[in-house]
Amino acid sequence: MCDQPDHYFFGGLNDAAMSKRYVWTNLIVAIGPGYLWASRKSREGTSMGLAVVVLLSIIATYLPPGFGVWTTASPYFNTPWFYLSGLVATGYAVYNVLLVKNFAPKPQFINGRKSIW
Repeated sequence: MCDQPDHYFFGGLNDAAMSKRYVWTNLIVAIGPGYLWASRKSREGTSMGLAVVVLLSIIATYLPPGFGVWTTASPYFNTPWFYLSGLVATGYAVYNVLLVKNFAPKPQFINGRKSIW
């Protein structure tokens, strides 16, 4: 029996492989929604707020040590490839913000509830 509380996670928080998987989820969050939003061609099911939050989370993920989430947590991520993937993810996230911005605005109320911009 492991006496450390992080044994509930797959491999624990000290497992470098798990950290790599967590970073990839942020990359997927930057790229994936854009395909869905582009196919819908409307703000239905999304909002500018969500697109901006995704952009800000991507920026926070890939900043240099002392500022970035993963580079501060481990020097393992302070590599050119990590920053290159951050540039790609940031590019997609900016594209997604511009994509949603160019859609027609949502109606003020949807099903009697005020919509989020």
